[in-house]
Amino acid sequence: MGHEGHDHHHHDDHGHSAIAVSFSLIRIAPKPDANDLFVPTMARLIESAGHSVVQREHCVNRPSEILKALENAQQHGARAVILVGGTGLGRNDVTIETVVPVLTRSIPGFGDWVRAESAKSIGTHSFFLRAEAGLMNGMFVFALPDELQLATRTVTALVIPHIAELVQQALR
Repeated sequence: MGHEGHDHHHHDDHGHSAIAVSFSLIRIAPKPDANDLFVPTMARLIESAGHSVVQREHCVNRPSEILKALENAQQHGARAVILVGGTGLGRNDVTIETVVPVLTRSIPGFGDWVRAESAKSIGTHSFFLRAEAGLMNGMFVFALPDELQLATRTVTALVIPHIAELVQQALR
């Protein structure tokens, strides 16, 4: 305890100063599922990279619940949030519509990368996937589709390698 919301400085193998980033993991689904691997998998990836998970939460596909979960993440001192689920085109998929209006800065290349990465395995259907990222009051928000392998590749290849630098940039 006592580390929440604080960024700890570490040095990577190349001698660069990197900070340990506090993450929040939010699973968006109709109901909690004890067999759901998203949160445990994301937590393992984040923690094995030297970062911390300060909040894990499940919420339903309702704008008020998603906004409350984001607010909880900020109260827990998270500098980055990964939301998984609710990004499809169904009537109840409201993650993107809820998150985009509260972003103060958007990162359009994030969704492009997710779709391009997904195209390697599912082809042109990937261009109908929705993923978003941006900054919300100094906290990075990453909204990912409900696809574990894609979320794992995105967090491993894109989020973890760059999050410390992004947080340092946002703090300037």
